[in-house]
Amino acid sequence: MSYLREKEQQLSSELRERAQASGAVYVDTYRPSEGRDACSDAATRWIEPLVPSSPAAAVHPSPRGERGMADAVPDVLR
Repeated sequence: MSYLREKEQQLSSELRERAQASGAVYVDTYRPSEGRDACSDAATRWIEPLVPSSPAAAVHPSPRGERGMADAVPDVLR
């Protein structure tokens, strides 16, 4: 999981840099998801573990995670 976390942070950095370079707005969804990772309780996690318990792919956002990330967008755009 440490490897995946590191890759996620690298991807977020790359996306942020490219957004800034093109004048686009970047919305950080990593920070809002902290404490809601795949190791968290099923009732609070945004990311599914290797064996998902919701309709999501392994190590990808659950429906709750998708909603949480969407909720982060208006705060940035205001």
